Amino acid sequence: SLESLIKIGKKLDFGTLYIKPAFVFQDDDGSIKLQFEADANSALGYLYSSLCQMIGISWNYDSPYNDLGLYTNCAMHAAGDRAKYGCGPENGQSGGFCPQMTLAYRVAFQSEDHAAAYLARCNDYVELRF
Repeated sequence: SLESLIKIGKKLDFGTLYIKPAFVFQDDDGSIKLQFEADANSALGYLYSSLCQMIGISWNYDSPYNDLGLYTNCAMHAAGDRAKYGCGPENGQSGGFCPQMTLAYRVAFQSEDHAAAYLARCNDYVELRF
């Protein structure tokens, strides 16, 4: 429930979040996404690990790992997941720590050349600005 999420949110103290864009890509569903650098020891990594621990779905059907007895079946990641496990499965690690933002859903470019040009321009911008 929202009340449970508010209780959990008030218990977390993760400091300032600094996120750095890494690159732009198009996923298998055609969505354009901005991938951020994933430093497991950063404030973002700590926040990810804490949220998984506090509200993630139970890991292997075990009880949740928080002392409030609150968790959600609607969470995207398991309570046992941690930022240190990295991004998986395609990144070769076992975790779900893949900080990214969807910029556009199901983009259909007029050609592969248009797609390549768009992504190259996006990534040039990311490299120059960040």
